[in-house]
Amino acid sequence: MAHSKYGQRIAHGALIVGYMSTCSTMMIDKCRGATLDTTPVSQGYDRVRFLAPVFIGDTVTLTYTIVEVDPQKRQSLADINVVNQHGELVTVARHILRWVKNTSLPED
Repeated sequence: MAHSKYGQRIAHGALIVGYMSTCSTMMIDKCRGATLDTTPVSQGYDRVRFLAPVFIGDTVTLTYTIVEVDPQKRQSLADINVVNQHGELVTVARHILRWVKNTSLPED
């Protein structure tokens, strides 16, 4: 990487997507109890774009914004923005979350 246009090592994109997953899990945890008859399940991340490099040692901040809720599909869409310590937008994605209906388990 020293001879690349970046001039230094950069964090792998998979690490940033891992941070997105952690952020999504934290948001799901805040929604616990919103409905007792469903379980939130991540359907994945669409439109993941790496807009700028994240260098080793950078500090990133993630923002999770719910932009759409579809009660018929039991689904929400959220935009995730990742910003570095200089305020530069480095990564974006759309998170798809589905609220799956629970099935009752037979009693023993």
